[in-house]
Amino acid sequence: MNHRRKKIVATIMLILILLNNSLYVFATEEAPVMASEEPVAETTQEVASESAAPSPEAEPPAQEETVSGENTPATEPVVEVPSVAPVQEEPKQEESKQEEPKQEEPKQEEPAVTNTVESDVNNAADIKEDEELDNNVEVSNLSNGEAVKDEDTDNELEDNLEENISETMPSQSFEEQIENVHVKVTADVGAFYEGTTMKAEIVKEKNILDTIENAVEDNIDKVVAVEITFLNAENEEVEPLKNVNVEITSDDIAKMEDPVIVHVDNEGKTNLVDKKDDEVLEENQISFDTKMFSVYAIVGKEVVIDRFVTESGESYTITITFDDREELTGKESLTVSEIVNGTEAYNKYLADTRAEMELEEDTEFDLARFFNIEIYREEEKIEPVYPVNVSIKYNDVSFVEEDKAISVIHFGNKKTEVIEDVTLTSGGSEFKYTQSSFSVTGTIVLNRDVTIHYVDEQGNELAVRNIRDWEIDPNTSPA
Repeated sequence: MNHRRKKIVATIMLILILLNNSLYVFATEEAPVMASEEPVAETTQEVASESAAPSPEAEPPAQEETVSGENTPATEPVVEVPSVAPVQEEPKQEESKQEEPKQEEPKQEEPAVTNTVESDVNNAADIKEDEELDNNVEVSNLSNGEAVKDEDTDNELEDNLEENISETMPSQSFEEQIENVHVKVTADVGAFYEGTTMKAEIVKEKNILDTIENAVEDNIDKVVAVEITFLNAENEEVEPLKNVNVEITSDDIAKMEDPVIVHVDNEGKTNLVDKKDDEVLEENQISFDTKMFSVYAIVGKEVVIDRFVTESGESYTITITFDDREELTGKESLTVSEIVNGTEAYNKYLADTRAEMELEEDTEFDLARFFNIEIYREEEKIEPVYPVNVSIKYNDVSFVEEDKAISVIHFGNKKTEVIEDVTLTSGGSEFKYTQSSFSVTGTIVLNRDVTIHYVDEQGNELAVRNIRDWEIDPNTSPA
């Protein structure tokens, strides 16, 4: 709106300037003819007198000729005041020109008229400059708008391109199980064209395995090597256009100590590959990013896993040895806490032991110690798959096998069992036996002369027997 207003004002001012100049020229040219009009005559006489004043040689008839309205050169100085008025040359113009250098006072008025015109022209120029500035602003705004429009167009093109890529090169996942190795490759959008397939094979060629072993410059115990290939829809071998994630899973990896990844290219050159953070993976997995495929091998020394776990207290050491068939990870541990004599828990387990062994309530034990035994794999409690060998060794106790009745009692979650097949070694201080599950376990030592109540399977008390006889044949019926 401001821009249009400025243009209108500029146009009006230019029209007024032109109209003013035209009227001025018209007035000066018609002044001699319109002598009867008093204002014009006065103006003409004043100009003529001012012209003639500096020159005393000027003749009065020349002045009268000017007043009478005749076309004489005497009026030419008035015409010359505005520099824009055209004047036709007359025969007597030379006389006027001779007097012109002496007309100093009229020349003082010329700058005033000229300055007015120049001021108007300058104002018009300023207005024009403002208009150009506004036009530049408009052009700038237009350019910015076009730039925004171009940016929107580019964004739209990018969106269309991304959508097209998503359709032709979508995110894909490839998986294959070969023998005891599982290979999984995850590719983001833009890595493979749709229709790509993966092929994985176990590498067993001796020359490649030797190349892998030489690459790590160390003796290795285990190698998991696979060749991974990708084929497009035309069954041609291709590589991803950007990095993809590879995850290899094998039980052999869990048995490696500090496994490393070796890449063997098609020319037989090797290089080590950085593996991803192991904390987010299972212990039998390894992961890495790559966009070059051929042979990848996971190699390392075999972890030596102890077949036993142990825990010691002030006066005891408990050791569990696993069966050779048990699959261990090396993360197994043993947790043992003794139930202290004199506590409520101890008294309860002692009473339950008498009841389970069919002893009198006041029966005294030469030894009765109870332990809460648990096996953990990392933070998870586990039970052995196969029976394990247990050793409970006391540092301050010694027994004579012939004089004592020895047993182990296990308070399981479902039932309580008395384990009679116990061997005493190490001078009578170490209990050895086999156990299949763990919770609270007690070692019991009785004098062989202690009597027990013999009860049949129906709960009928048949006789009171000596523990020595009962241990020999607990199923013997009373006489």
